[in-house]
Amino acid sequence: MISLYSEMSAVEERYLDYILLTSIGSYGSLFGEGRNEIAIEINKMFKEFLNCPHCGMKVSIRKSNAARFFLMEMMDCEHCGEDHHFPFHWLLSKTKFRLREKESHPLTETQNDTPAHPRTDFPVPTED
Repeated sequence: MISLYSEMSAVEERYLDYILLTSIGSYGSLFGEGRNEIAIEINKMFKEFLNCPHCGMKVSIRKSNAARFFLMEMMDCEHCGEDHHFPFHWLLSKTKFRLREKESHPLTETQNDTPAHPRTDFPVPTED
């Protein structure tokens, strides 16, 4: 088992941010009380991309569908009832989004002793 650990490659910091974001968002929608703050921020961040590909109407992440969105990247349209895929991880990778500051972690490429602090300035993706 120890020999396998030494053969593992480092995990990309941005991927760890994505995993953390989807975990917190899913947990909040399934077990949290009140509004899902992560879903609200994602709705703001990606509002220009949140359109149904079938009918063209605006869609949003609600607490009732947030876990499905975060875990499966699937959304349903309130207007036409169709399900569709939303490329959340891909869109997030096109931004400069960081949920955490760099921290010391055995699976990350860079090691640094600064504690992690959540980000509050979420960048809006741009169309390139």
